[in-house]
Order: sequence, then C-alpha cells, then structure tokens
Amino acid sequence: MNPPDSRSNNSDQRGDLLRRLQKIVTHVPGMVFQYRLWPDGHSSFPYCSQGIESIYGLSPQQVHEDARAAFQVLHPQDVQRVRQGVRTSAEQLSLWHDEYRVVKDGEVRWVEGEASPERLDDGSTLWHGHIRDISARKVSEERLRESEERLQLIFNGINDGVWDWDLLRNQVYFSPRWMSQLGYQPGELEGRYETFLQLLHPADMDRVVEQINGYLEGDSRVYEVEMRLRHKDGSWRWIMARGLALRDAQGRPYRVLGSHTDIEQRKRSEARLQLAASVFADAQEGIMITDTQDRIIDINQAFCDITGYSREEALGRTPNLLNSGHHKPEFFAQMRQQLADTGHWRGEVWNRRKDGEIYAEMLNISAVHDEQGQVHHHVALFFDITVQKRHQHELERIAHYDALTGLPNRSLLADRLGQAMVNAERRNQRIVLAFIDLDGFKQVNDTHGHRIGDQLLREVAQRMRATCREGDTLARLGGDEFIAVFIDLADVQASEPLLRRLLLAASQPVQTEAGSVQVSASVGVAFYPQQGPIEADQLLRQADQAMYKAKQAGKNRYHVFDQAQDLSLRRHSQSLQEMEQALQQGQFQLYYQPQVNMRSGALIGVEALIRWHHPSRGLLLPEHFLAEVENDELGLRLGDWVLQGAIAQLAHWQAQGLDLTLSVNIAAHHLHQTDFIDRLQALLQQAPPIRPGRLELEVLEANALNDRERVAELIHRCDDLGVGFALDDFGTGYSSLAYLKHLSAQALKIDRGFVGKMLEDAEQLAIVDSVLCLARAFRRRPIAEGVETREQGQMLLSLGCELAQGFFIARPMPPDRLQAWIANWQPDPSWGQVRKLNHELMPLLYAMAEHRAWINRLGQYLQADRDSQGEPPELEHDQCRFGEWLISLRDQGGYDSLELHTQIEPLHLQVHQLAEALIRQRQNGDPAGARQGLARLHQLRDQLLQRLQARIEAAPAADRAMAGHPPLPPPR
Repeated sequence: MNPPDSRSNNSDQRGDLLRRLQKIVTHVPGMVFQYRLWPDGHSSFPYCSQGIESIYGLSPQQVHEDARAAFQVLHPQDVQRVRQGVRTSAEQLSLWHDEYRVVKDGEVRWVEGEASPERLDDGSTLWHGHIRDISARKVSEERLRESEERLQLIFNGINDGVWDWDLLRNQVYFSPRWMSQLGYQPGELEGRYETFLQLLHPADMDRVVEQINGYLEGDSRVYEVEMRLRHKDGSWRWIMARGLALRDAQGRPYRVLGSHTDIEQRKRSEARLQLAASVFADAQEGIMITDTQDRIIDINQAFCDITGYSREEALGRTPNLLNSGHHKPEFFAQMRQQLADTGHWRGEVWNRRKDGEIYAEMLNISAVHDEQGQVHHHVALFFDITVQKRHQHELERIAHYDALTGLPNRSLLADRLGQAMVNAERRNQRIVLAFIDLDGFKQVNDTHGHRIGDQLLREVAQRMRATCREGDTLARLGGDEFIAVFIDLADVQASEPLLRRLLLAASQPVQTEAGSVQVSASVGVAFYPQQGPIEADQLLRQADQAMYKAKQAGKNRYHVFDQAQDLSLRRHSQSLQEMEQALQQGQFQLYYQPQVNMRSGALIGVEALIRWHHPSRGLLLPEHFLAEVENDELGLRLGDWVLQGAIAQLAHWQAQGLDLTLSVNIAAHHLHQTDFIDRLQALLQQAPPIRPGRLELEVLEANALNDRERVAELIHRCDDLGVGFALDDFGTGYSSLAYLKHLSAQALKIDRGFVGKMLEDAEQLAIVDSVLCLARAFRRRPIAEGVETREQGQMLLSLGCELAQGFFIARPMPPDRLQAWIANWQPDPSWGQVRKLNHELMPLLYAMAEHRAWINRLGQYLQADRDSQGEPPELEHDQCRFGEWLISLRDQGGYDSLELHTQIEPLHLQVHQLAEALIRQRQNGDPAGARQGLARLHQLRDQLLQRLQARIEAAPAADRAMAGHPPLPPPR
C-alpha cells in the first residue's frame, strides 16, 4: 500500500475550505469583494461575491472581466469623490469607508462600503471589503430630519418657548426660545425645577406652586397659569405657561411637557384699556366716539353734562345735533379735509345745547386707524370755554376798541393795517390810508363843553363808518383824529368816491343838546403798495403829512401824499447816514491833481480833491456824493476835514522841501458860516507853519457873486492869514468889471467846459480868450481846467495861458504818488514850440473852430439812424460860416491871394463836395457806405487845418499880413 500524498490532502483541504467560505459569503447581506489597483491606474476585481447583482446589477464575471464596470453604475455626482477616496486609501494604506449612490435599473440606491488595503510585492494595493445597501436607513434618516424641521418650524412660528420636566430625575429642559424670552443665552440656566422657582415673582409664588401641585395630583384637567418671571435685566415679564403631564399605568405623572408664551404686551394693553375706561368714565371733558358713518357710538357723562343730551338721546345720531349755525359750511369742510390729511383737528367751535343755549367749546378730534391703516372711528374731546370766551371778548373790546365811539383803536388798527398790506401784495391790489382830522372841533369843545363834544364825535364817527364798505376799517386814534383803511381797490382812482363820501359825512350838521353843530374834515391820503418797501408806521406818517397839506390848502378837502418827494427825502437821509459812517470810519481820502506851467513844465501847485473809498461801490468822485451834504451840518464837518487834511499835507510837503501852492475848494454853505475864519485860523495854528500864499481857497464864481460883500471881506481876512483866493469855474457866472475889481482873488480858473469845446466852438473859444484878457487886465493868474488833449494845450499856449491842469497832464493821485510823478513828468514837446499869438490872429482861430464844428455836425448827421430827425449842416461852400469868412477875407485882400486861391479855397470846396456826396449816399439807402466816407472827410479837414495852422506859425511876417482880417460873422 502506498503512503498517502500530503500535497493532495492539502489541496483537498483548501478546496473544502473555499467551498465552505463561499457558502458563508453567499448568506452575507451585500457583496464581499477584493479590489486590486496598480500604480499605473490598472485595476481588477480578483474576487466578487454574488451579492453584487443585488447592489450594482452586475454579475461577478462582468466586473472580473472589466473592473471599470463597477464605477460606471455610480451616481454621476459621486464618481469623483469615490475615486478620490480609493486613491487616498491606497496612498495612506488606511481603511476605505464611504456612502454613495448607485443607479440600478434607473433607480437610485444608497450603499455603504468599507475595505482594508494591503501593499503587495509588485507595488499594487489589494483591498478586502464589503458593500451593503443602506437605502432604507437613508429614507428613515430623511424622514426624521423632515420631522425635526417641521417641529422647529412650528416652534418658530408660534414664537413660544418649550419646557420638558422629567419628574423622576427632577431635570428640566428649557428651549432656547424659552430662555431668550427672559434674556438668557443657551447654557446660562441650570436645568432644574428650582431654577424656575428662583425666577418666579414672589407675589405669584404661592398661587403658581399651588396650581402646579394641584394639576400633578389630578385636581385639575389642564395646567395653565399667568405669572411673572424675572428677566435677566432685572425687570419682570408676564408669561402664560401651559403644560401636559405623561402618566404611568397607575396615573402617576413622570413627565410634563409645556410651552411659555410672552404676554407682556397683552398685559400692558389690558392696563391701558382699564386706564382708558377709567378716564373715559371719570373725565371732566366731554368725550364722543363716532364710527366711519359719523354716527355717535359712545359718549361719557361729561358729554351729557355739557350738552344736556342723555346717552340714549345721543347714541346713533350725528354730531350735527349740536350745530349752532354759527359756522359756515366751509369751516366744516376744512375740518374734514385736515382730518383726512393729518388725522387730527383742533380748534374752537360754537355749538348749541339741548335747551338752545349757544356755547363755545375747545374741540380736539383724532382719527383712529385699524391694522390696515383705514380710519376705524373718530374720538372727539371737548370742554366748555364759554366763560373764558366772554371774558376774552370783553378784554379784547377794552384793548382794541375806543370806549367813546366803539371804533377800533390804535392797537387794532395796527393789526388790520398790517394784514391789509400783506393781502394787497398777495392780490396785486391797492389800499388807501386816509388820515382824518376834524376841522373846528376844538371850537365846539371849547364853546359847548366836553359832553357836547363827545356827542359830536360819536355821531360823526358813526356817519363816517357808514360810508365804509365791508372789510374797510375806520379807527379813532384819539381826540378828533381818525384813520380809514380802504382795501381791495383796483387802482388809485377807485378811492376818490370813497374819500368824497367820507368828507360829506363828516361835514353834515349834528343835532345835540346845545343845538345844531357842524364841523368838516381835512384828509391826508397815502397809497400802498409803493415803489419801494415801506412799513405801516411810515405809511401813517405819510398820510399825516398829507393831512396838514389839506389843512393849509383850506380844509374840508383831501390831499394825496407826494411819494416821489418822500422817496427823495428818504434816500437823502440814507445817504447822509452812510456818509456820516464813512467819515467816522475813515473812508474819505484826499487826492491831488498837479497844476503846471505847460511851457516850462514846472509844477506850480496841486488841487486837493476828495474821494470816497466806498466799501461796495468802489472809488467815488465828488459829483456822486457832495451834493447830498451841500446845505447840511455834515457838509461843514466834511469841509473842515478836507481843510485840516490839506493843511497837514502841505506842511508835510514843505518839510520835505517841496514848495508848491495847494488849492482847496470851499462850498458856499461852509464859506458863509460866521465863524469860518476863526475855524480856519484854528486849523492853521494846529499845524506846523506854512509859507504865506501857499494855501489857496477856491470858491465858485457864482457863489462869490451871490454874496459879494461877504466874500470880499473873507478874501481880505484870508490875506491877513497868508491864505490866497481863487475864483473857480470862472466864466460861468455873470461877473462885471466892477465885481472883478472888487473881488481881489489872486487866480481865475477857467471852467473845463469852455476848455473842452474851444477847438470846435468859436463862441467857447471867444469866452476863453475873454477870460484871459480880463485876467491880464486885472493882473490875475489864469489857470485852465480840464486840459485833456495835446491840441487844447497848444491852443491855450497860443492864447497866452500857460498854467493848466487836466487828465492830459495828470489825473488826481494819492499824496504818496506825487513825488514819483514829479520825477517822471515831462510836458508835451510841441508845447515848447507854441508862441503866444498877436490878437489880430484870433479870427483865424475862430475860423478853424467853426470848421471843426461844421465837420462834427456833419458826422453826427451821417452816423445817426436813417429815420431819426435832423437836418444836415449848410452844404453850399460859400454859405457856411467858414466860407463867408473866406469871402470877406478875399474881398479885403487880407490874405496872400495866391495861397488863398490855390490851397485854402480848393480844399474847402473839396470838403463840401465830398459832404454832398456822402449825404446823397445816406439818403439813397446806403448809410453804412456814407459813414465809411467820413475817414476821407476827416483827412481833408486835417489838411485844411494844417494849412491854416502853418499860417499861424509863420510869424512875424504872417502876423503883419493878417492885420485887419475881418472877424467871423455873428452866430445865426
């Protein structure tokens, strides 16, 4: 017998073991598997139990042949996560465990798998694991979650706290909401019954504990109690607690479940309602509640006491049962509109009691809204103010009405006038204010006594009041003075009938105890609005002033206030106030305009000129403000300020070595003051000594002539003080030779108006020449003002006037700029070449002036609008004044006939021919072309004037040739 083969036995044993394991695995729920994964990503299932069919829907053979099949049935959202879990398990050799979904026959199933990995010699990883179906468990978990969510939603929805009391262990669960109702966070309270008792209000302790014990012992079927629990902040909160006990078979409670509801707001509402009910019943004010249909649904006892209506009589009716008829429908319409807009109305109402008595009440109505914001009802609260209104009416009558006539007094007039002025502005209408003063009332009073006078005043007041319309006001100021205010007038003329009726009513006889007496009225009238703003008291003053004008004009009439004159006076007053302030604040300053010798260029003096540095209007010249103070005391002070400043400046310049004459203008009002010399002497004594004759006072020629004796005396006394005198604007007055001899002024200042026009106006040139002749005859120093062109300076020098001032020389400047001006000043070079003409050449100068004037008139005509009125100057060359002069000159042979015929007359003829052509061009509809031709006309003018000027400069031969030249014909 052969020995048994050990290898065969071992193989049989392994086969049996494998069969037994397969039987075991077959009965294991789910699937048992081996899964192998190589580093290159290749995988296989060395073994898979038959249970894979129930889970994956695959056979073991399918996954054995292609391991990827097992991953293809996974839910798309879980594939990536499962693969990542497998890779992580392989890297870390950690247990693989996961829950995921597979899709089998279109149905999604939840499975749970776990496997242990081991690393093989070839670097691959082999897992031994098990996968089972957990779909049923997942469904249960989902249902439990949904149930818990529903329960939580219920708790959140009812906003109640929950408590769970385990009686056997004496443990209590307080939900988060339960704790938050009392201000606590989860975990801050110990879960014991004693915790609840510690929070319970001492006053509620016995009642609540007794109710809890009674419920647990079965004495009551429900547990429900209201109590106060202490909040974390120390306050007490009202809580409604409800509970349900769980009992064993013997009926013994072992657990109680319950809820906590916060009823703090409800308790407060109940307290307010209780208080409101108490107030409603016990209030001294009447209370009435109406519904949306305005029906009375409730009243209190005070309502019955005030109105006289019982509760039964009032309920179901409207508040109209109290209507007194005192108010118009518009009043109640406005009340309802305000209630609708704001929900409130407050005001005074006159109502009627049940017995018919009218009474006043202060009424306050409020709208009560429901949760949707709609008006639910109205609550009216009122109290009787009849006594107060009567007392108020009596006080108003005393305060606002005249005791004698019953008319409004001054106080009520002010209110009504102010309101009338506002309404007039708003409605764009006019009001008339009439100031009435009775003529002859004092005589009646003195003759018949005050009693008759009072009777007369009452009757006249009532008659005048009867002439007024509704809305007008007649008030008594006192004595025999009245004010009437007529409103809503379309224009000023609409007041005339009212004023006539007023005068007629005041002038009718009045029957008194002493017989018939009669007065009249003087009425002053003012209107509103006016051109500028005006206050009520100013309007009264205007009417008062107009009333005095009516009296002066003969009484028993009315006079209208002159608004333009008053406006001028008010503006003048404002200007004076502004200048007074400017003087105090140092806004005035002295400027100085140099006076020079035009031939030599020497500075001979300066004229002091005042300037105002206005804070808003800038630098103002004297013509903009000095007229306002011409006859006012402020003008005297301003004149003294100018003198003081000029004297101080002159002394300062002399101390610096600058020797010049300083001229100061003196106003007539200032000059005529009796103490003028004394004040001047005082100013001189206050300053350092100045050289005699260096201070010169300028007075207008016209002012000097008005008071020749006074001015002559002043000049003499000023000589004693070393102060010189000059006549300003000389030639504008009516001086005679005797006057000029009597007024020993050292200088004559030629008015700037003559200087500015002398080149083109022969008459102005003649005046300048005459003034210079007078100055030479009486040995006065002539100074020309207003030199603004080179040609004006040339003309003055040719006439023999070397001293001048004007903008062409220098504008007025502050004193600190004078030294710099002196250093840079040079006279015009042409002035040094001009020689004084013999008087025989004057006709030629006049001729040149006339020619310039003719050209100017022609230019004005051509540049004017075509439709404007006006005639051109004389166009015939031998008919104009220059042409007439040429003819006379030619006839007398006083001019070089060759030059006259070849140069002067042809140029003059060309000027007239061109002028005729330009005028025709304008009249034919081409005004622009005519204006352009002016340039050629001016060229011819300049050529002609240059020819004449050359003759003037050709002295001395030309001077002799011009002897006997005829003067210009007189002006036509």
